[in-house]
Amino acid sequence: MREKTANEYLFEIVSFLITSAERCVGPERAYGACRLIQTLYMLSFLPDYVQELEENELLMKVRAHIDGDLQNFWREPQLKQFTKELCMELSKELKKRET
Repeated sequence: MREKTANEYLFEIVSFLITSAERCVGPERAYGACRLIQTLYMLSFLPDYVQELEENELLMKVRAHIDGDLQNFWREPQLKQFTKELCMELSKELKKRET
């Protein structure tokens, strides 16, 4: 079995967090989804600290989304829509990687 590169490992973490956030969105669980999205935001800065990592397109979308609406990104309607969009982007990226 071949070793994973740092970029492959980061992609696994990103995939996990995006799908977790989508599943957590609900009236009583919005806080959990918000925290997962915030974690993705923090991961978006990882390439600044690890030279071998490339910027991750999905993480850059998270950063742009949060930076674009710091006051409201965590509210349930916006958060639910955003996690749905991220999951669609993740699906596209997974299909690219399968070929």
